[in-house]
Parts: sequence; C-alpha cells; structure tokens
Amino acid sequence: MKKNRKNNKNNLILISVSSPYIRIAQLKGGILSDFHLENFSSPSQVGAIYKAQVAKKQAALEACFVNLNKNTSGFLYMGNKTQDQKNQKENTEVSTDSHLEKTNITLNEEPESNNRLQTLKTGQMLMVQVVKDPLKGKSFRVSDRISLPGTYLVYLPNSPFHIGISRQIEKEETKKKLVHFVQKWCGTEALIIRTKAESASEEELKRDFENLKKIWRDILEKYQSQKKPGLIWSDVSLSFQVLRDTLTEEVEKVLVDDKTAFVKIKDFVSKEMPKEKHKISLYKSTDYTVFDNYNLEGKLNSLLSKKVQLDSGGVIVIEETEAAVVVDVNTGRFMGKKEPEENILKINKEAAKEIATQLRLRNCGGIIIIDFIDMEMESSRSQLMELLTDELNKDRTPTRLLPMSEFGVVQLTRKRNRASLLEKLSSPCPQCGNHSFLKKI
Repeated sequence: MKKNRKNNKNNLILISVSSPYIRIAQLKGGILSDFHLENFSSPSQVGAIYKAQVAKKQAALEACFVNLNKNTSGFLYMGNKTQDQKNQKENTEVSTDSHLEKTNITLNEEPESNNRLQTLKTGQMLMVQVVKDPLKGKSFRVSDRISLPGTYLVYLPNSPFHIGISRQIEKEETKKKLVHFVQKWCGTEALIIRTKAESASEEELKRDFENLKKIWRDILEKYQSQKKPGLIWSDVSLSFQVLRDTLTEEVEKVLVDDKTAFVKIKDFVSKEMPKEKHKISLYKSTDYTVFDNYNLEGKLNSLLSKKVQLDSGGVIVIEETEAAVVVDVNTGRFMGKKEPEENILKINKEAAKEIATQLRLRNCGGIIIIDFIDMEMESSRSQLMELLTDELNKDRTPTRLLPMSEFGVVQLTRKRNRASLLEKLSSPCPQCGNHSFLKKI
C-alpha cells in the first residue's frame, strides 16, 4: 500500500520520461499550472531553420510554397505583417532609445508584399524558420524572419534595429536598466529582452547575446555550404526549452525521473543557467512515478475529458472542433443562497479562472468561443471580463480577447503553433465518422 505521498506546496518542475513520451509539469504553490508533452518519434519542428527551395508562388495569397526537404513542404506568407509578428509585437514594448518610448513601430520594415513575392523565382533557395507544425493536414507554416531564443534574449538577426521588452516586466526602472545594458554592446542588432532577464546581470545578458550570435554565424556557414534543401538548425529539446523559459529563482526544485535525461539536463542548466544547477535532482523512488508522487496522474487524465467540474457545482464543457474550440458554462447542481445575478456571477468567475487554466494545460489554440451564463447587469459583465483578462495574461502563449457580446458570448484567439493535448494523445474514431476520439495510450 502506498503511503506518505507528498502534498508539497513548493514551486516545482517535474520531468517524467516514459516511452514514447516526455512529460513536463510545472507546479506553483502545489497546483498544476503548466503541462508539456512531446512524442520522441515526432517532436515539434517549431523553431527549426531550413534551407528551402521555392516550389510555387501564390500571388493571390501573397505567399508561396517551399520545399523544406525531399518529402516536406512549407507555406511561406510574404505579406508585411503575419499573425506571428502581431503576437510578438503585442507581447513586447518596442524601444529605439533609452527613454523606452512605446511606439507603433513594426518589427520588420519591408517593401510592399507583392514586390517581395515578385523578387522570388521558382527554384530559388532561401532561409526559413518553422513557426507552426502541420496541423489537421496542413503544411508547415514558415517565416523568412528568423528569431533565435536564448535564456534572457531573443535575437532577430535579419530584422531592422529595435529593442523589444517583455510586457511581463512591469517596473519602469528595470526596463530602463535592461535597455541601458543592452545598448552598450548590441550595436544595430534587433533584440527582445525576455522576462527572465529581469534578474539577470549585464554580464549574463552579454554572454547570452554572444552565444546567440555564434549560433547565427554557424547557421549562416551551414546555409552557404549546404547545396540542397534541408534542415540547418533546430532548437534544443522540449525539456531544455521549458527549463530555459521557466526555470527562474521562484522555482525551488526540478525533479527528473530518468537518469539519462537527468545527466543531459544537469549539463544544459550548468552551461546555460549555472546559478540554477543546484536545483536539478534525480527522482529515485521505485514505488511510484514522480507524477504519482505529486498526485498528478488523475489530473492529467482529466485533461482529455470534455467536462470539467467546478468546486461550486457548476460545469464547464470543452469541445475541440475542426473550426474552433467551444466552451460552455453551466450552473450544474449549484443552487446558491444569494440573488440569481450574484450566483451566476460567482459561477462565471470560477469558470473564467478554470477556463484560462484548461486552455493552457490542454494547449488549445486558434479561435476559442466561450458561452458564459447570461448576466443582465453590465457591472457583472465588466467584473467577469476584467477577471478573464487577468487570468489570460498569466498565459505565456499570446492571446487576444474581444468584448463580450450581448448574448454573453466571448471570443478570443490563442496562438496555435503545436498540436493540442487531445490531438497528441488521441485519434478520431473511425466507427462514428470521426466525431469522437480514441485514446492512443
């Protein structure tokens, strides 16, 4: 009989390796806040850089199809402002001087898109970066604007000069200090200062920048020497990416349940984030898994369920469809002792918090439609939208929220560049015309 399971309230990152998946969970205050999963046999290609060959131009779409290698194609949009650039801009403040002016400067000033497309010729080689995995039968989405993420900075080697700052860094003093550091040595290079830079020293920022510039020199060298379309560079593995992005001083420990993975992670953190290397530990228990130890298995299994039960008795129904993710909020068995409007507002507020969490954990993306329980008072609607906005701001993936309609419906978009958890762990059921899903494991 299993005893003494931990009910730890620390901030932890748990990494579990079991074929064919690697799973990474982040706990904040003992509560699951983020979850990542990847199949070893088909890892995400987001961030990978290819030498590509133009296969076919589509003037009406301001785009072209490119061959990434012998069997893989990508869709390259050549317009002035892609959705990925919009998302990047919405999550940074752009400055061209130390006064941190919030401007409407675009991240890439280019000639008219038609001219860009016209200069390309079929068979021409160019460098592209994958920004979206192939989803629902579509090709890879690629961009010719390269971005190289580091621990504290994102380097944009073929973008015009600007310094972007994460909106998660709120203190004006800190922003000015970081920009001052970067301006000493970045020259006319385009950079984005990441949230983790908030506690970094000038030496750490400069070392990160020099490392990114070396990576870019290696990429250029390989691009020039490689004759045929194919992969030039790929980002670090999923576990390294997550640690690079989320291993901050607030995280107290990283537990890894696989010895081989532990050694690689320890080496990576020692090199990239030496101040945090003491936090990496090997989970050695043979009685139960690291996820079992923190009571996560049941929670993770529930992420494939359509229904989510709220503590109040209300219910959320999450339906992933071909066109959008639809979320419905119901009162369930909640009765309440207050006025109907107060009761409904209470359920809707609880639902808003849980919906933001579920979207993040399930990695739902694209168009998302939420049907809240209808409220009559404008003040109630305002309270709900303010809360939902705050909860969505905790998400590291860019979201865009529209005002609530008169029917109590909210529309939002969440950047989608990888498959959702449901798509990774299940497949459409052939017996019912692909209307339901079968779990793969």
